[in-house]
Parts: sequence; C-alpha cells; structure tokens
Amino acid sequence: MARRDIEFNAEGVILRGWFYAAEASPAPAVVMAHGFSAVKEMYLDSFAEVFHGAGLNVLVFDNRNFGASDGEPRLEIDPWAQVRDYRHAITYAGTVPEVDAARIGIWGSSYSGGHVLVVAAIDRRVKAVVSQVPLVSGHDNLRALVRSDFIAGFREMFDADRRARFEGKPPAMVPVVDENPLAASALPTADSWQCEPRSGLAQRGDAAQRRDVHRVRAGELPALYQPNTSAAAGGSGRPPRTVRTRHRRLRQGAPAQATRDLARRSFRRLHRRLRSRERPSPRLVRPAPGAVRPSARTAARRSRATQTLPGSLPTCLSRKRYAG
Repeated sequence: MARRDIEFNAEGVILRGWFYAAEASPAPAVVMAHGFSAVKEMYLDSFAEVFHGAGLNVLVFDNRNFGASDGEPRLEIDPWAQVRDYRHAITYAGTVPEVDAARIGIWGSSYSGGHVLVVAAIDRRVKAVVSQVPLVSGHDNLRALVRSDFIAGFREMFDADRRARFEGKPPAMVPVVDENPLAASALPTADSWQCEPRSGLAQRGDAAQRRDVHRVRAGELPALYQPNTSAAAGGSGRPPRTVRTRHRRLRQGAPAQATRDLARRSFRRLHRRLRSRERPSPRLVRPAPGAVRPSARTAARRSRATQTLPGSLPTCLSRKRYAG
C-alpha cells in the first residue's frame, strides 16, 4: 500500500500525518483526523485503508498539540483551532499532485465529527462529509457525562485553572478516562474506560508519536463548543427556528421533500401571524344602534376591501359606511 509520511504548515504550527495515494490520479481525497485526545495510531489507519481501497486519496493527520504534530501547549484541546486545521489540511491536500482539488471530502468521528459539520458549513471547498457519532453540543455533552451534583465542582476547577495560569503556574491536567467513574476525568463513564483504545497504542506508534495521550489539560473550551449552532447557521450563531426544525427532522430520517415542506409550513404560519397583527380588524367601528345590518354579499365585499397593504387606511374604518 502506497502510504507516505507528510507534514504541512498550519499558520506556523507543523501538522504531521499520512497520505494514502490512490492508484489512479488525479482522484478525489478524504481528509481525516481523530476525535478529542486520540491520535492517528488509534486505528484511524483502518478507516483510511477502506477509503483507499475504494480508489480515493486519503490524508490523515494528528491534531495540533497531540501525537506527531507540533503545537503548544501540549495536550490542550482547542476546538476552533482544530476546525481551522481541517481547513489547512484541505488546502494542503489541494496542492498534492494526486488529488483532484475540486473533489475533497472530510471525515470525523466523535469530537472531530462535530468539527466536520462546522467546516462543511463554512468552507465551500468541501464536497462530501462523513460525521460519525458527532459531538454537537459541548454544554449538553458535559451535562450528559457529568452528574449534576459534580458540575459545580468542574466549574470551580475551570476557574481555579484560569487563575493559576494567570499567575504563571502550570495548567491543571486530568485523565481522559478513569476506572473509577466518580473520579475526575474528561470522560467519566464506565463504558469510556472499557472502550478506551489506548491499550494497543504501545504496539502501533513510537514514543514521539504517542507522547502522553492519557491526560489532557483541564480547560473549559470543550464544554463551550457548540457545533450544532455554528454549523446550522453557517458559523454565525444560533440558527432560526425553521432551520432547527429542519435539522431535527433530518436526524429522524425524514425525506428531503418532507423536510422542505415542513420549513415552508413554518414560514407560512409565521407570515400569517404577522399579517394578522398588522391588519386592522373590520370591526373597529361598531354599527350604530338600530342600523340595518348589511346583506351577506355586502358584508363579504366590505371584508375584502379591508385586506389592504399595511400602512394604507381601509375604507371599512368609515363610521358613516358602517352605519349604513
């Protein structure tokens, strides 16, 4: 298999990884990176080999501050820096002779699964996305992983770490997983400990590539990361209600046409609600006592006359006309 080591510059930080060259060139390419604190030796090559076997170029790289890639401070997870590094990797892939720069896709899993959603929303060069079990809300993920009575302690740890770094002290470190789910760790669940792939890392990478991936800096950046709002709004903040509804239906497997119809209905309901607020009521002026009530045809004609554009004065507001 034609795999070679590569490195590229990401705004002054050298990122390193592997490149799997397709047999026929130029060919489409898939850019891949691991999630959270994992490095490429943690079975990311198994995924790359499948794409390569299908005739694609594959670019695999370690996130900055981890594995074979440079970056300081070591073991710090900065989600937005990792999002930018995906874009740097796409740029580098477009310069490789074997790659068709007009057909580049991205792949991510877990933490990087959220990254690829954001990258695809803001980078038009991306033509395909594979997001495997993505993290879509750091806040919701924190509340799901950490018991509610422990969250206050985590917040205090974040604040204490900020004060320590401000004073020039070394940052706090926490284990990624721990056998005791009640102990402080980044992923404090029993299944995280059981599924942790680091047991085979010693046989799959040298010391320079492994570094220390068992611990990460105890920062608050992962808890503040919200790929769902960033991706849905193209990186501009919280998406509108119709967009949130559409994405919810997509996650449930709704057909594309049904999703579009749902968005249209939401817009039509909103439009009718606004029109009803702007349109004056035809009964603003009550008929005078003893006045003859108009016939059904006359009432319908007068009702149509009230449907004027906002800002104009409907003829039905004339007291004389209502008085008959």
